[in-house]
Amino acid sequence: MKLRKGRPRYKIPPHTDIINVVVNGNQRHNQMVAYALVQVAFGYDGKPKGQLGMPRQFAIIGSKIEFWPIPDKAYQVKVRYTPPIQEF
Repeated sequence: MKLRKGRPRYKIPPHTDIINVVVNGNQRHNQMVAYALVQVAFGYDGKPKGQLGMPRQFAIIGSKIEFWPIPDKAYQVKVRYTPPIQEF
């Protein structure tokens, strides 16, 4: 998924569990980086409002994923998840 500048929430497909989230971005001097993000609980109050930067944390809120800090430019994010479990 592609993150847009200033937009912290995105819709994700139905899932059972998030395995990992990795953000790829171009930093200073054209160095490509890839960081695994840390999942925080919904309602986590340790994050200041309105801070921009490369996302380092995420939270799952219903069918949406929220990134923090809010992206300051476009980033590519890979979300690995397990599909919904169907009972027979």
